[in-house]
Amino acid sequence: MIGAAARFRERREDWRRHVEDLQTNTYEGVEAREQREIVFARAFVLTTPVALRVLESLAAAYLGQDAATSVTEPRPVPDDELYGADRKPAGGLLGSWDLSWPALERAHDRLTGELMPPVQIFAMFPNGFNHPHLALFDLSRPRRWIACWPFQVTSAKDAQRQESTLAGIAEADLHERTFAGDLNWRLLEIEEGSHAHLDARREGR
Repeated sequence: MIGAAARFRERREDWRRHVEDLQTNTYEGVEAREQREIVFARAFVLTTPVALRVLESLAAAYLGQDAATSVTEPRPVPDDELYGADRKPAGGLLGSWDLSWPALERAHDRLTGELMPPVQIFAMFPNGFNHPHLALFDLSRPRRWIACWPFQVTSAKDAQRQESTLAGIAEADLHERTFAGDLNWRLLEIEEGSHAHLDARREGR
């Protein structure tokens, strides 16, 4: 197990390059927005195997065997589909690695009544941003990012270094589903036996 100190030492490379981008107004040494988008798209592809492995591990730990992963590659989205933490429309490029399972597909948001979206790890490059980020989104409409992390990936080694960050985002997003979903903890398989067994225990049978 990697402790916090080791993780932060490992992530120093991401932060060093992140700050260098800001100092030079570039993304991994590239200046033009069009070229930065190409670097972003390549970073997404390199990170995809790592992100899917994280989601599969999350499913194995908490969800049983019925979960399915999918990938939505970065694509241009209009302003009203990508909002910032300040609730102002941003637009730009947005991609995600997604995880769904039958119970989640049946669940509704107990606050809004809407169907619950998959667990998602987002990679985004909003208009006006110097460089892309990994991001955690909330469940409100319109959806908006509420936390983001450096996304400095130009090699498979860089992509592997993102694993602990991807895992943190995925677990946080899973918790949002259990918090907001009408099925609540029933979305999970975290104890021996079936949900029926858990229901029986809860009712004292």
